[in-house]
Amino acid sequence: IFFIAVMATALLGILWRSSPSTALDRILGKFCKTAPAPGDHFVARWRTILILVGVNVLFFVSNSIDLTYIGSDLELPRHLTYSEFVHQGTNSLIASAIIAAIVLGLLFQQDGSVTSSRAIRGLAALWIAQNILLIANVARRVGIYINDYHLSVLRLHLILFLGLVCIGFALLAIRIVGHKSLGWLIRANLAAAFVLFASIQFWDTRRFVAEYNLARALEDQGKSLDVYYLTGLGPSAWPTLREASAARLSRREREDAAEALAWIVGQEQQDAEGEDWRDFRWERNQLRKELLAVHN
Repeated sequence: IFFIAVMATALLGILWRSSPSTALDRILGKFCKTAPAPGDHFVARWRTILILVGVNVLFFVSNSIDLTYIGSDLELPRHLTYSEFVHQGTNSLIASAIIAAIVLGLLFQQDGSVTSSRAIRGLAALWIAQNILLIANVARRVGIYINDYHLSVLRLHLILFLGLVCIGFALLAIRIVGHKSLGWLIRANLAAAFVLFASIQFWDTRRFVAEYNLARALEDQGKSLDVYYLTGLGPSAWPTLREASAARLSRREREDAAEALAWIVGQEQQDAEGEDWRDFRWERNQLRKELLAVHN
C-alpha cells in the first residue's frame, strides 16, 4: 500500500499541471519536435495518404482472412497447436501495436497544415479501428483456447493486456481527433497502465482462476479439472481443491483433489514448524488454519 501511494503521488506530478509535468513536456519536445512545414503541401499530403491507404489495405486483408478462418469454425492444421494459434495472434498484435504507434506518431508529428486533412484523419481512425478488430480476433483465439483447455493465470493476464492495448488505441484516436500533444498521449497511457497494475494487486487472480475452472468442470462433464495445475496455484486454490474433493466430479478427479490436499497438509505442517514471525503472512495463515482444521 505504501509503495502504491508513493507511485500514485509521483504519477500525479507527471499527469497534472505541475513542475514534473512541465519538465516531461520539455523533454518530449526536444526529442519529438513537430516537423517544419513542407515546401510542397500537395506532395506531403498525398505521401501521408498513400502510407495510410497501404497499411489499411494490408490490415483489411489480414483481418478478413482471420475473421473468415475463425468465424467458419475450421479445424486447426495438424502441425499447429492451440497454444501456437494463440501465440501467433498475440505476436501479431504486439507487432501491429508497435507499428501503429510509431507510424501514426511520426505522421502526426508533421505540420498541422498536412495532418489537418479530413481524409488523413479518417484513414488514421480507420487504421486504429482495424487494430481494435485485431485485438478482438486475438481475444477470440484466447477464448477458443480457454474453452478447449482451461483458464490459467497467464491467459487471464493476456486478457487484461488486450484490454490495456485497446485503451491505448482509444487514447491514440483521441489524440488524433482531439489534436492532443504527444506528451498528453504518453501521460494518458502511463495513467492507464498504472491503474491496471495498481488495481490488480487487490484482486486474487489465482483464486479466480481456480474457481472458474471448477465451475466450468461442473457445468460441462466433458471438461476435466486440472488438479495438478490448481495445486500449483498455491494457497489461493486450497478452498477450491476442498470443494472439488466433494463436488459432482468424476471419481478420479475427486480422488486427485483429496490426494493433493493431503500432500499440501503435510507440507504445511512441516513448514509451520520451521517458521517464525518473519514468515507470517495474514492471508496464507488464515487459509492454512482453515485447511488444517478440516484435515486434522
